[in-house]
Amino acid sequence: MKRILLLFLIAFCGKMAAQSAGFNNTFIVLVNSGEYLYYDLNGNTANYDFNNQTLGTFCQGSTGLIFKGGENNIWKCGGCDLSGTTINYRIYQTGTAPGSFSTYSLNYNTGNGNGCGGADQKWDKVDYNVNLISGLAAGNYTIEVYCQGTTTCNGGGIYASNGGANYKAYFTINATSVGGTASSGQTLCSGSLPADLTLSGHTGTVTKWQRSTASDFSSNVTDIANTSATLSGTTIGALTQTTYLRAVVQSGICAPANSSTVTLAVSPVSAGGSLSVGSYNACSTNNSGIITLSGYTGSIIKWQWSTNADFSGTVTDINNTTATYGFSNLQG
Repeated sequence: MKRILLLFLIAFCGKMAAQSAGFNNTFIVLVNSGEYLYYDLNGNTANYDFNNQTLGTFCQGSTGLIFKGGENNIWKCGGCDLSGTTINYRIYQTGTAPGSFSTYSLNYNTGNGNGCGGADQKWDKVDYNVNLISGLAAGNYTIEVYCQGTTTCNGGGIYASNGGANYKAYFTINATSVGGTASSGQTLCSGSLPADLTLSGHTGTVTKWQRSTASDFSSNVTDIANTSATLSGTTIGALTQTTYLRAVVQSGICAPANSSTVTLAVSPVSAGGSLSVGSYNACSTNNSGIITLSGYTGSIIKWQWSTNADFSGTVTDINNTTATYGFSNLQG
């Protein structure tokens, strides 16, 4: 009985002393929307699990998802040596063929003897600061991760790869908001309805239109509850002063963008004013004087004369666009 027990102990110790190595807990470290997070890869801790995790929705060109690095906790036995570890990832649009992995080395941190002729070691590096969103178009994405160690046993390498399937998480990128071009500018008579406005070349959804009497929208801004790319003249209403309009567009979670500004220039109602005559000579065939126009609104485009007080007969245009007209030798 003693001999059997002795043989068992010898065999057990021989097995523990065999060269071998493997991973304990492994983590990928990300800054997600400003929050510094360790995600479990090969591990079961209080951290978020990385595999099948939805990391969130981010705006194109933002810095919402940063790769900081990783941490690999490794055991080795029987004199097996470990020369380095890496964390590896690739990002691709979900449903498309993935490309190659990017590899990032981790540094040796600490190690302690583990009683099997080896040690438990911690390798990490968390200052890579890679913007994972940079250069990506709008769409749905997969980030695929595995960890690797280079050893003098186990055929030269060990892996934490979710049984070969790797660890996969998902995120979405929204296109940057583009306000587009609103058209078109108009000149209106006071009290008139403008023509419809249209928006084109925008990226995102129209959330509202805005109007203001200030060209830079610094004051007197009124929101118009219209989410269409067309803003009807009826919705704008009759105008009595120059008014500026624009659309507000937002793509997903991205910051809203304003369209170009449309100017609806309002001219006051035309007023003909009053004529007055200064000193003059009045004879049937020898007369002269100066007529002055005052109290008018608008631009003078011409003068007219007629032999009928109500201008019901023959009317002759006079090529004069000033507020005074000098006459001489009028006959009628």
